[in-house]
Amino acid sequence: MLPSACVDFHAFAETLGKRETGVPVDCGDPWEWDTVVAAVEQGAHKLATSLESIALVEEDVAYQVAAGYTTVMPWEELCRLRPTNLKISPLAVVPQRNRRGRMILDLWFAVRQRLRGRKRRQLVQQQVEDMMQPSVNDTTLRQAPEGPVKELGNVLPRLLDFMATVPPEEHIHFSKLDLADGYWRMIVEEEQQWNFAYVMPSAPDKP
Repeated sequence: MLPSACVDFHAFAETLGKRETGVPVDCGDPWEWDTVVAAVEQGAHKLATSLESIALVEEDVAYQVAAGYTTVMPWEELCRLRPTNLKISPLAVVPQRNRRGRMILDLWFAVRQRLRGRKRRQLVQQQVEDMMQPSVNDTTLRQAPEGPVKELGNVLPRLLDFMATVPPEEHIHFSKLDLADGYWRMIVEEEQQWNFAYVMPSAPDKP
């Protein structure tokens, strides 16, 4: 994202310019390590665990790593580092009609401790689970300015006004840009990247 390259005239160019070096993030208090471990054991969403989905995730992550959007780190290394802001959300692959699935990160998913042993058997009919940690979205402080969001509804009227003021002898050229994997291209401050970690689904013989 390099908004200052072409939209210096825009009312929110200054705000966009500040985002070039990283969007500010406040995802709440650090998680306890036991919570991180439980989230890792929870792993990826079941929609991401089929062989087809695993292959799709591996392909997409390889592309993101090459593009500089993502870093892959072994679990053993994370256990050694224990980053302060480490939070784990489940990865899912959403089926798409007539095209390949889409990889998403479910930041609304809370971490729950699954009951085991006799206690679990006693409560299995009720499907009771203990909440260990609210989701990343639930603990995130909203910091985005409201003004730009409200202006989204004015885009089309502005385009029409612009077209109406162009002299008849001049030509208007429009371009439509579709940012693939737009969410994954958002840059956050380096120390805050740990808030958006996930477990890659893998085949049984892979880490």
